[in-house]
Amino acid sequence: MRALGRSLVVASFVLCGKLASASGFEIAGYGDSLTGESDLKWCGHVQAPHSCDWTYAVPGEQAAVGAARLIEDLQAGLVDPSTTHVTLAWGANDIRQGGLDWEAEFQQPLRDAATAVRAAGFEPVLVVTLDQYQTSPGQSPDECDPYPELEARLESELSPRIYELAGEFDPPILVADLNAAYDEVPDSVKCPGAWNVGYYRDHVHQTDAGYQFMADAIIGAMEAQTAPVVPAMHPMTLYVLLPGLLGGAALMVLRRRRVG
Repeated sequence: MRALGRSLVVASFVLCGKLASASGFEIAGYGDSLTGESDLKWCGHVQAPHSCDWTYAVPGEQAAVGAARLIEDLQAGLVDPSTTHVTLAWGANDIRQGGLDWEAEFQQPLRDAATAVRAAGFEPVLVVTLDQYQTSPGQSPDECDPYPELEARLESELSPRIYELAGEFDPPILVADLNAAYDEVPDSVKCPGAWNVGYYRDHVHQTDAGYQFMADAIIGAMEAQTAPVVPAMHPMTLYVLLPGLLGGAALMVLRRRRVG
């Protein structure tokens, strides 16, 4: 009986845990050409029950310009009120710019935009962009050549600043790290020595498979944040709850016998 009672108590804690919403994410896809420009980019590859509006993205945009545009859109009420999340998915063009003031021209604009997104009642998602290769088609026979300079900026400037920024907020902002996700993919899959064979269509833009991978990685990070939560229970809780539960059960049995 004690073992049964303990099982019932544990089961009640599992069933009472916070459940993720059954409805999908409604994403406003702010970012550069990796996010939008057409429905062929990652935003357009988001699968039901989630959806992503890629028309908020602007090709070639850097973080400072995009963040300012996002804030203006929020102030003008141009973000669909049904939106649940807003991606801040810039960086691919920022890491290509030498001499960038990373605090003033990247981190602070994102900080201002994330603050405005939360104030408007939406949830921001900070996206760490993916790594880039050295050349575009036709520029060199050495396709899929690593680009050490851009990789260094991504690893030492962009990525750490996004994580630092996310931790400044309470609760922390979700980070969808595409760079980390791509690091887990073998070169033979993402860029096997030629464009349009793996994930890369050119030095940074993706094939259909690549954009699907991006969408899955971002949605996966968002789903992980809203996964069901099972509260931790201290072992002593059982000793506090069980006597009351078992006493109640015994009382019910006695009442039934008296009625019989």
